[in-house]
Amino acid sequence: MTFETRSTHAKSARRLAMLAVATWLLGVAPFTAPARASSEKPREVITIATSGQTAVVSDAIAAAFAARFEAPIPRVTETPTRSAFDEFCSAVNAGPDVVVAGRRMSHAELGRCRRAEAGDIVEIPIGYEVAVFVTRRDGPALDLTPDQLFDLVAANGSRPARWADAGVAEFGEDVRVLMPPPDDPAFDIIRERILIMACRDRPGIRDMRDAASRTTACGSIRDDAGIVSELDQRQITRTLGRGAVGLVGNSVFQHDNANLQPVLIDGERPTILGVVSGSYPAARPLFVYAKADRMRNGRGRGKVRGLRDLAEFIAGDEIIGPQGVLGRLGLIMAPAERRVVTRMRTMALVPFNR
Repeated sequence: MTFETRSTHAKSARRLAMLAVATWLLGVAPFTAPARASSEKPREVITIATSGQTAVVSDAIAAAFAARFEAPIPRVTETPTRSAFDEFCSAVNAGPDVVVAGRRMSHAELGRCRRAEAGDIVEIPIGYEVAVFVTRRDGPALDLTPDQLFDLVAANGSRPARWADAGVAEFGEDVRVLMPPPDDPAFDIIRERILIMACRDRPGIRDMRDAASRTTACGSIRDDAGIVSELDQRQITRTLGRGAVGLVGNSVFQHDNANLQPVLIDGERPTILGVVSGSYPAARPLFVYAKADRMRNGRGRGKVRGLRDLAEFIAGDEIIGPQGVLGRLGLIMAPAERRVVTRMRTMALVPFNR
């Protein structure tokens, strides 16, 4: 063997030795990689928790994601928002991957997530659900205050039998308000944003210490001849007569805009500016929350396949753009500059903080 040959063999041996040392220092064990990959195989199906009021939104997002990425459709489970956040914040490896909520996560709920070491959470604002009281376009217009609306529809209001008793004699004769079922999102928005807010400081209510009792007292609907309830929203628009008011969601209102006019609330219309600024009260923002620790992050595939893709998809124009999936459902979308901020924060996995 020549000197050059011995030298070449020596260099090869040194390289192998250095590789072995580097592998040992880095804790890399190539021969065990297949077993580790198998034990950490990402889950294939994303889980979403949603309330009954936001289930239509959640289902639409899940279906659009599955079609766009040719992926398994996320599993949507209906549960009250409070329970959804409780499960979501139980631990990093427990509970749903995503929560769709009709309100923002509270300070207490975020604190529970942190105490449970559930990891970073990404918040995605996705738009606004809007409820609209409507009248026939060929009839008189109405502009009512939240207090007047409470008296018109609430069980503990003054329950006027005639429009003159409500201070709007020019509108018609007998009071007639057509309402959807209590589990309808439009009904829920009015109960939450109008009735409870108008009622909480009334005599006999403000002294109630129990929040659940106050909610029941303020949110119950009158059951006399002035209210016709449990109607489908389309049925409301078909049967709405002169001198009557109906409650529908924004999508139904926009679809039949030629025949309907909105009831103004404190002078405000359900416009994009009025809704986004908060001056139109019968609207609520919707949010999506996702666990960042379950997403791929550049160091691996993540614990749930497609979860990061879902978050970025939701933050994109296909979902929250003005012509996106949720816009076609009747939600009011945030202005373009807000949507850009939402998209950038979601892509960077900026942790949610209050």
